[in-house]
Amino acid sequence: MIPKGSVAVDGISLTIAELNPDGFTVAVIPQTIKETTLGKAKIAEQINIEIDIITKTSEIPAAALAANRPDPRRPETAGF
Repeated sequence: MIPKGSVAVDGISLTIAELNPDGFTVAVIPQTIKETTLGKAKIAEQINIEIDIITKTSEIPAAALAANRPDPRRPETAGF
């Protein structure tokens, strides 16, 4: 996972707002809560999480992205 990357929670595609050691945070608008199952979710309830396949196969290491550092293997990433 990477900040601003995609994650699907129970089939609902969301953008990751923040990563932390215990998980991640997403920003959800009221319409999404109303029209999906997210509004009915309970603490400790099992959910399905799917991460973006492009993130898993990215050439830029997630640690470098999280730290906002360039990939040392690819000098052209120095300006991101």
